[in-house]
Amino acid sequence: MPTKLPLYRRPAPLLFAAAVAVVMALSSTGIAASLVTNQAAARLGLERAWFAQVRVNPAQHKVVQWLLDKDQIFALTSAGTIQAFDAETGETVWTTEVGTGVAPAVGIAVNSNSVAMLDAGRLYLVDRADGHRLWSRRIDGAASAAPALGSNHVFVALLNGLVEGYRLDDLTAFVWQYQSVGHIFQSPTITDNVMSWPTDRGLLYVGQANGPSVLFRIETNEEIVVAPASQSPYLYVASLDGYLYSFHESTGNEQWRFATGYAIASPPAVIGEKVFVASEGPSLHAIDTLTGQLLWRVDGVTQFVALGAKHTYGVDRYGTLLVLDNESGDIAGRLATGAGRAALVNDQSDRIFLINDRGLVQCLHEIGADEPTWHRATKADEAPATSDEAATGSEGSGTKEPAPESNQAEDPATSPFEAESEPEDSGAFEF
Repeated sequence: MPTKLPLYRRPAPLLFAAAVAVVMALSSTGIAASLVTNQAAARLGLERAWFAQVRVNPAQHKVVQWLLDKDQIFALTSAGTIQAFDAETGETVWTTEVGTGVAPAVGIAVNSNSVAMLDAGRLYLVDRADGHRLWSRRIDGAASAAPALGSNHVFVALLNGLVEGYRLDDLTAFVWQYQSVGHIFQSPTITDNVMSWPTDRGLLYVGQANGPSVLFRIETNEEIVVAPASQSPYLYVASLDGYLYSFHESTGNEQWRFATGYAIASPPAVIGEKVFVASEGPSLHAIDTLTGQLLWRVDGVTQFVALGAKHTYGVDRYGTLLVLDNESGDIAGRLATGAGRAALVNDQSDRIFLINDRGLVQCLHEIGADEPTWHRATKADEAPATSDEAATGSEGSGTKEPAPESNQAEDPATSPFEAESEPEDSGAFEF
């Protein structure tokens, strides 16, 4: 249930008050030392729009996942608490204690209406509007990563290579299952029209996002450790073999491949006619989405962060924010952000989000950019494009294979999912 109470349990009144005072003092000191000052930001043409702190006791727990989706940022703590922030103001929209707190939460996924979370062998679904829990159920196996959430299904990847899909509106419906080759260590990804997941065998499986069905699989030379990027009708796939691939999302045909020369372990970001990808050189590459030609490269950048009207932003291995010229990639400035700081990869808007695992998030943007510039109008959970709407991809290079047929789970009456009593005061469905 949504709550505004602290995450730690209440001891005796005096001890509780003392604990609150200590945590608040430590948090205030840590926040002040970690903030980018307005003066430092202004020297690079930036301003700090807001900052916020997740309700977490850093002595016991930390933030294990940050997730940006359109107008909201979500933080998941190791205690299984989800906190939603308004991405433009930093105000808390809601806070919900979902997990058990017994084992660290695995991860979250969102669509326009819901938030899904995996924790200690259970899958939870909560309402995105106010954070109240809708239902939960057991999963049959060890989940290896965060779930993926489409408009009709939630998908869970298990370590043994099995992917399961559950209907959002009917917990008694058959479970969709697909056995892929290899182990899965990454979360499935829902893009504009398809759902995909990689295995440690260098295989990427691609299926329909709104009606479980595997379309094909793509083979690369090394493991894929980051989620694909999408700009319909193409998927952009980065691999530890050092290549960035462009595939047609409906056919699997390869459009082009670009060799960076080093392994790629940072997710690509597609904005307009450019796809940005950082290799472990380290170098940030800006590549033409249609031709696969290199537009510019900047050494020393380990991750793309955001694209503004005037500059492209990245970070180096020390957490320094680098300001790059949009056309040439030339370095226009640097901003030290402090130890332990990271940044979200934002291909959705021009906002820069700096984060850490102690729960601090701050938003920067270019001076004068009071309203966000949205880079993409598409939504991951919209209905897939029809065959007439999908462009025809070029012929591939022999790396695409038709996928075997999916496996249907047993009838729910004989399935291993156990029915459980509904917890008091939750009003949520559970299996």
